[in-house]
Amino acid sequence: MIYLIALFASYLAVAAKCFQQLNVVHDMHKAAILTSFVIAFFEIIIVGSVATQFVNNGIAGLYLVIPIGTGGALGVLTSMSIHKYLRDKKA
Repeated sequence: MIYLIALFASYLAVAAKCFQQLNVVHDMHKAAILTSFVIAFFEIIIVGSVATQFVNNGIAGLYLVIPIGTGGALGVLTSMSIHKYLRDKKA
């Protein structure tokens, strides 16, 4: 279950980071501010997941790299697509 939580938390945290970066690049101030809180929330979940795994499993907690990396990769791709869609929709 911890791997599933880490995957989704990473997916959403990285998607929010990417979305925030795109907001900054495109000078969208309010959206950039709001995403900071989303990022903070999911970062806490990721740190908690990693800490729990290391306390319970020691070095085997490194297996979290797989779901966190996968979630991050999917989050970036999703965020880029959504942000582009929203920008194109405004134009």
